[in-house]
Amino acid sequence: MTENPSQTNVWLFRLFTALWMATAIPITIFSFFLLELPLWPEFDAESTPEGIALWAATAAWFYVTPVALIIVARRWSGRGTS
Repeated sequence: MTENPSQTNVWLFRLFTALWMATAIPITIFSFFLLELPLWPEFDAESTPEGIALWAATAAWFYVTPVALIIVARRWSGRGTS
């Protein structure tokens, strides 16, 4: 029972996209209601390196992941190749 790798990749891509949307949509809605940019912190003197690293990882997930998803989708559709 071997599966077609492309079907597995598509399934993982859709799962990853759904996971990103499940985390990004609530952040965006919350930021919209507060009228502020999503994940735009103001670090003060009490900020710890661990807290800043956690914010950086969350911001990367929020901002970098959709760019990676778009690149992968374009490559699969053939428009991203030269």
